[in-house]
Amino acid sequence: MFQRIVFLFLFMFFSNFANAIDENGMFSQAAQFTQQGNYSEAEKIYKKLLNGSSPQRAATMLGTIAEEQRKYPEAIKWYEKSGDSIARFNLAVMYLEGKGVEQDYDKAVKLYLPPSIGTRKFSICEALSWTFISRRSWCSFGR
Repeated sequence: MFQRIVFLFLFMFFSNFANAIDENGMFSQAAQFTQQGNYSEAEKIYKKLLNGSSPQRAATMLGTIAEEQRKYPEAIKWYEKSGDSIARFNLAVMYLEGKGVEQDYDKAVKLYLPPSIGTRKFSICEALSWTFISRRSWCSFGR
């Protein structure tokens, strides 16, 4: 899970929405606290950042911290509030693995797929073949 937090932070840092002003280095400082396992300090900073220029980013990181601490209902709340692509992916994984919610593959796929693709019907295995999830043994294509 630690690698996932680091990956998410790096992805956010280098992605387009991270080009916004880093609000006095607060995101960097919160990420350092997160990496050190000092979640309470990181949460304080991210909650302040909810009123800044990147509230989705802050909500996603709050969800990631809650998930790391196995506070799944809180993680779901933050991911749903954020709604960005990383939060949707993390929420999809929670539904796929049944973390804090009833395992629901259909909902996981719907969350994972971009909203623009939602109008086309896909089989669950076709949709999951686009991701790492296709390696799961429950998804075989019979080829």
